[in-house]
Amino acid sequence: MIDLEKDYRRFADTELAEAVALGDIRENAEYDSAQWRQSHMAALIAELHSAVSSQIIFIDELKIDPSAVSIGTEVTLREVHSGQLEKYAILGPHESDAANGVISYLAPFAKQLIRKKVGNEIAIGSLCYKIECIALAKFSKP
Repeated sequence: MIDLEKDYRRFADTELAEAVALGDIRENAEYDSAQWRQSHMAALIAELHSAVSSQIIFIDELKIDPSAVSIGTEVTLREVHSGQLEKYAILGPHESDAANGVISYLAPFAKQLIRKKVGNEIAIGSLCYKIECIALAKFSKP
């Protein structure tokens, strides 16, 4: 993102300099356009910074307590009636990949699992699951 900012600022400065070189900036459409693009892009970059800083969660593996389901854990569930096992990693919204068993802690299913311990049961619709195992989730650091 820092490279994006540097590249855009370099481009914007060049664009403004070229527009100024065309002459009187009071009636210079190129200058007005370059100024508008520069302020619009600055607002977008600020919005992107805000979104990224409020969304990224860094998980310290040493602080994850695998005695209960939490962000950064992988939980193994057994469907009580069929006995089928399912595994889910509870991570952040940006890491979510339901097809591969990675769910966001914001998902309703994950919210029901958070703070539960091995042996606890939860009901999801008509299905009932028992927590069989809780371990540290396998995830790569940003």
